[in-house]
Order: sequence, then structure tokens, then C-alpha cells
Amino acid sequence: MSRICQKCGGEVGEADFYCIHCGMPLEKVKQEEQQAFSQWEGVQTPSQEKPELAKPLSVKDYLLLGILLSIPVVNIILAILWAAGKNENPNRRNLACAWLIFAAAGAVISVIFMIGLVRAAWLSRIIRIIQSIMSIMTSIMMNTMMTGKNTTMTMMMTWNGSIIGRN
Repeated sequence: MSRICQKCGGEVGEADFYCIHCGMPLEKVKQEEQQAFSQWEGVQTPSQEKPELAKPLSVKDYLLLGILLSIPVVNIILAILWAAGKNENPNRRNLACAWLIFAAAGAVISVIFMIGLVRAAWLSRIIRIIQSIMSIMTSIMMNTMMTGKNTTMTMMMTWNGSIIGRN
């Protein structure tokens, strides 16, 4: 009775310590295990069945997908349909999933950027108001120091911080 090499599947003799086909050291296998293996030798198990591979997308397909995914609104609808489709080509499905991830990341970054711009605009407005107040305070202090009087704040200012009148 012969044995089977675990690496290459070639037949080797009972007395062999190395596979004559690939040179792999052989393990000692009990005779019962060898007989059990040999009775199932021709049967193909479900795990050994090779699934049918999907046809890869051509360059023309990728160009067409790129054009379709660059059209606003249509791109989102198609990407969701392709990503959710079970019967779709897995290459197209993976491309759609990747595109949706990039689109979501871009949307999040855009929202963060817009929030930053709004906050910067408000901050700029607040800084201008503070500068106007500081300008008036400086004018009052200079007026008080020069005249020696304790004047009240009788000045008015516009939004751009220019002084309208003085007492």
C-alpha cells in the first residue's frame, strides 16, 4: 500500500521518509487513517469546488463607470444600486462601495470646512467689534489725559468703528 504526500499529493512508498516528487519529509500515518483517506479519495467535497470567477471589467467598462459616477445625483443612485446588488459583478460592486466611502468622506470634510468658514466669519465680526470698542476706549483715555477732565462716554460709533462725535 502506498501513502500520499501532504504537500504535493504524489504517491510515495510505505518505507519512504521523504516524498520522491517534492522532497518534503513524510509524517508517519496510521494505517487506519490511510485507509479512511483512500476510500474518500475520488469524492469531491463542497469546499473543494471552485466558484465561478466573475469576468473582470475592461478599460472601456472603467471609463464608462467613471463618466457615470461623475454625473451629479445619477452617481449616487447608481453607486447605491451597484453596491447593494447581489447579482452585480463583484468588481463593479466593490468599485461602487469604494466610491460611496470616498463620497461620504468628502461630504464630512466639506461640512467641517463650511463650519470652520462660518465660525471664522463670526470671529472676524467679533474681532472688528472689539477693535472698535478698544479704539473708543483709547480715544476717551487720551481725551481724559489731555484735558484733565473725567468725561463720560458721549461718543458714538458705527459698525466699522469710526468715531462720529465728541464732547
